[in-house]
Amino acid sequence: MNTRDHHEEHRMTAFRVSLCIAAFAGLLALSPAAPVLAMGGGSDPSAGAMTKDPDFAAGKAAIDKKDWAAAVPLFQKVVAKDEKNADAFNWLGYALRNQGDYEKAFAAYGRALEIDPKHRGAHEYLGEAYLKTN
Repeated sequence: MNTRDHHEEHRMTAFRVSLCIAAFAGLLALSPAAPVLAMGGGSDPSAGAMTKDPDFAAGKAAIDKKDWAAAVPLFQKVVAKDEKNADAFNWLGYALRNQGDYEKAFAAYGRALEIDPKHRGAHEYLGEAYLKTN
C-alpha cells in the first residue's frame, strides 16, 4: 500500500468514527425527551405493576415529578415486597442515579439485569450512569 492509499484509508476510518460519535450524541440528545419510554423493560411492563402496588404507582409519580427523595424509599418498599420486580429495581436505580448515589444505582441496575437480562431501561440507564462516572 502506498502512502497516498494509507492516508486515504486513515481519513475514511476517522470519518466513520466521527459518524458513530455523532449518531451516539444524537441518541443521547433524544433520551431526555422521552425518559418514560426508555425506562421500562418493554412496551410498558410497569403499567400492570402500578395498578397492583400503590407504592409502585406513588414511586412512578414521584419520578415523573423528579422528586428523587420521595421515589427512592417508595421503590425500596416495592423491591422489599417483590424481589423479582426488574422494573422496580430499574426505577430505584434511576432515582438513586439522579440523587447522585451511583454506587447504589449501579447495584439496583445490576439486580434489574439479573432478573431480566434484556431489560432495555436498565441497560440504557446503566450506560448513562457509566458515562456520568467516566
